[in-house]
Amino acid sequence: MNPKLFFPPIITIIIASLPFWWYNRTADLGYIMLAILLINLGAAFWLVRSRRDWWSFAILPILLLASAFAYALIISLSWLALAIVSFAAIAAIAYWRLVFLYILKQNLYRPLSLERLSSFLSFFVIFFTAAAAYGLKVFLDLPNWQTVGVAFIFLSAIIYQWFWVRQLVWRTSWYYLLAFIVVMTEIFLVFGFLPFDFIVIGFLFASLWHGLSFLVAEHLSGQLTLKRSRFIISLIIILWVAILLTARWF
Repeated sequence: MNPKLFFPPIITIIIASLPFWWYNRTADLGYIMLAILLINLGAAFWLVRSRRDWWSFAILPILLLASAFAYALIISLSWLALAIVSFAAIAAIAYWRLVFLYILKQNLYRPLSLERLSSFLSFFVIFFTAAAAYGLKVFLDLPNWQTVGVAFIFLSAIIYQWFWVRQLVWRTSWYYLLAFIVVMTEIFLVFGFLPFDFIVIGFLFASLWHGLSFLVAEHLSGQLTLKRSRFIISLIIILWVAILLTARWF
């Protein structure tokens, strides 16, 4: 029997234990972050070590779990914080289930499932990362270079993962990737000066990321049309207006 068939229950049990560990021992956050890194890299190596890009499969769950646990630290309501880390754990388990089907059970795998889930989860990665960075900057009075440095690392990783999962041709798209990273990092720095609550700023930044990532990916795949671009830009503007009209100011 192929030992990889035991992967789904094992990864489910391990990842599902992380929220309980965090809830009972919040002070162990550093060890939890290390566990998140090792668990997901180990899962990717176990399933797809035959591929040169095996580690790329671990990027999204690592970023999702790490950003969610960091964001939960600055949430005042304990039940909401637990709900956030539980959501991240469930989403990571769902992601690894799709990877398992993609690698070993392709007859059960629905085409583009990983791409759709990655697009959905990348929004939360960006939101959790931005909100946590802006929140910690306010609460701990951190200098800009620290928050921007962390944001740059997370943005670089999630943008690379987004390009990778869309299977874009690196030879013709690598400079778009670098430009996208630089632009989003600069926007992150500018957003830090907005006089809004860190949750509002995080949501604004995540919505902008979601729209721009779609436009860039569609452009590189040759599927972007003027109608689509206008729709996405209009949607972002409407969403921003709705958020800004109801936002809580500092």
